[in-house]
Amino acid sequence: MHTGQRIKIIRSKHSLTQHEFSNRIGISPNYLSELETGKAKPSKPVLLALEHKYGVNYDWLVKGKGPESVELENKLNNEEREILSILRNNRELYQTVKNLSKKYIKNKRTLSNLSDKINISKEQALLLLTTVDKIKSRSKAF
Repeated sequence: MHTGQRIKIIRSKHSLTQHEFSNRIGISPNYLSELETGKAKPSKPVLLALEHKYGVNYDWLVKGKGPESVELENKLNNEEREILSILRNNRELYQTVKNLSKKYIKNKRTLSNLSDKINISKEQALLLLTTVDKIKSRSKAF
């Protein structure tokens, strides 16, 4: 099994499309496709991004040796451990945080795209999005 196949395993475990996964690790979808099919070899920054963002064991990723993941909890500070413990013990809170995080990421991208497309500042775009959200909320009430 080559490194690209192991990258695909990580992507699949997180139920992400090539486009979503490539955005999260800062590469193009085409490059990710080439990695997964073995047509390209990953750069060190890509490997380190996978290690950092997904807790992948670098040796497993590169050589197929050792466990697939590293014990992330060893890298967490006390506050992060406490938050993780709270989320593990409260499924509803976990789902809420997960959904809010996804909405935050989506809105951040939308904000950036909007400000680029209509040539306004991010602050102006945020004000515009906030106004649109308020209008949507009011219209749902009727």
